[in-house]
Amino acid sequence: MFSNSSDLKVLDLGHNYFSGSISKWLGSSLEITTLLLKGNHLQGTIPTEICRASKLRIMDLSHNNLSGPIPHCIGNMMQLTGAKEAYPYGPRFYFLLTMHGFRADFTTKHNTYSYEGCVVDLMAGIDLSNNQLSCEIPRELCNLTVMQALNLSSNDIIGTILFEFSNLQKIESLDLSYNKLSGRIPSQFVELTTLAVFSMAHNNLIGMAPKRTSQFATFTESSYEGKPFLCGPLLHKNCMESKEILMSPPVPDFCEDDHGFLEMNSFYISFLLAYENVVLALVVVVCVNPYWRNIWFYYVESYMYSCYDYFSSKYIRP
Repeated sequence: MFSNSSDLKVLDLGHNYFSGSISKWLGSSLEITTLLLKGNHLQGTIPTEICRASKLRIMDLSHNNLSGPIPHCIGNMMQLTGAKEAYPYGPRFYFLLTMHGFRADFTTKHNTYSYEGCVVDLMAGIDLSNNQLSCEIPRELCNLTVMQALNLSSNDIIGTILFEFSNLQKIESLDLSYNKLSGRIPSQFVELTTLAVFSMAHNNLIGMAPKRTSQFATFTESSYEGKPFLCGPLLHKNCMESKEILMSPPVPDFCEDDHGFLEMNSFYISFLLAYENVVLALVVVVCVNPYWRNIWFYYVESYMYSCYDYFSSKYIRP
């Protein structure tokens, strides 16, 4: 229905029951600026064709079942610098768009905001939260210097936190919580003076939390909760005292699927296999060797008579 819409600017199909994968034709919509597919049942990977939509400024694919890596080509998006380039026809054109209900709802800073008319192009953000995305954060994501909101929370992303995030000088909300990130929080983050929301909670991070300067003086302990190996004044843990126990947890291989309780399952399976092998060996020995077979039956018979004598003396009265 939309595949031939080369002039498509906004596509909002959020909060429906759409399933399947994200259509690759979205990359042919070169004029699209807003893509909202939140709250569906979409599966598969994020198609690399979507990177051809270089004017895309708001992309919300959250609350789906998307998997696989975040495309490295995502750094090709957000090429516009403001509403002037998107709407060269001036205030009158902006008024017409507003009258026709041109609006986009985007969640950032723990709230959902409605952007109408050309104001949409004053906002730039990506929300990929609550999916099953894996692998590492692509470095190209840090090229989107106009981005104001980035939410990658509640996925299976691994690797370290990129210090290049400090290039996002307009970022107001950065949420990487509930992933499998490891390593340290880059000290360069204190250069992000526009941050209003910052969350690294529930990862596998170690080391000292960022210094409480500038915007980071406004963040609470909840920004770092669920990380026992982090230290600093805000977390009431002395980094010198915990230096000996600060060990980075093992990082799985790149893009390797992480199965919970894999080690316990392996242990149970190994135990059962070993038990079966022992029983099978005993059966084979008893069947093949007459000497051990006679010994086996002798002990079985002795045990049976012992049980019989015990119960006879205890329960059978003369």
